[in-house]
Amino acid sequence: MTDNQGNPVSVLAVTLCPPDGQNSTSFTDSLMRLFAHDATTTGSLIRGGGPMLLPASPNTIPDRRNQAAAYLLDESSADWLLFIDSDMGFSENALEMLLDAADPVGAPVIGALCFGLRQVEADGVGGFHTQPFPTLYDWTENKETRKWGFSLRYDYSADVVTQVAATGAAFLLIHRSALQVMREQMGDVWFDRARMEAGEGLMGEDIAFCARLGRLGIPLFVHTGVRTTHLKSVWVDEEFYLGQRTLAMMRADVSRETEAVQE
Repeated sequence: MTDNQGNPVSVLAVTLCPPDGQNSTSFTDSLMRLFAHDATTTGSLIRGGGPMLLPASPNTIPDRRNQAAAYLLDESSADWLLFIDSDMGFSENALEMLLDAADPVGAPVIGALCFGLRQVEADGVGGFHTQPFPTLYDWTENKETRKWGFSLRYDYSADVVTQVAATGAAFLLIHRSALQVMREQMGDVWFDRARMEAGEGLMGEDIAFCARLGRLGIPLFVHTGVRTTHLKSVWVDEEFYLGQRTLAMMRADVSRETEAVQE
């Protein structure tokens, strides 16, 4: 894979790991397959000199991401920085798909389709009802209430490259030019947490990074065809079971109907 001048593209892969080094088996398998695929195809990760594994606790994640950004600009010649969190699963060609859609000018920051999990309400027996959500955010403003901020985009088109106002950094590809512009305009604060406005809580380091991109006019995209999995803990109760059971039965019905049509 080459850039617009025909030069081979290089990508520095950086993973934030638990301090004890206990990564999930699924993540390790995905990472090995990603590098094996790269070694026999584009070689972009090999040229990037990674993977760089940085131990991080919840409190040090912003510092570690900033450390990776500074390293790319000051110590590495890689064209792109790829963040991969250690609780993710992904296909062997995930990076290749992102690079095909990325562009240093038109699409300098692009992420995979990732999902989070939020606690919705207490379940009454010591746990919580949870709800998955895609990490695609739009910027919304209400002139009447004078409220503004990021809102989740629950409905999205599959297999497209879509512009967003914010996304997570769990599987995020960033061109060095975007990091350089931010350094020149704001300093080395790429992933420092920040408040949207006075009196509000701090944004996560990834959303704060996206907010800075927006202020600088740097476009941000998500490729919904690059699908990932995200290891999360959930409370399993009867309601959860019945909901999943209903979905399984619906899938089975659809499968039988499809087979009947094919016959």
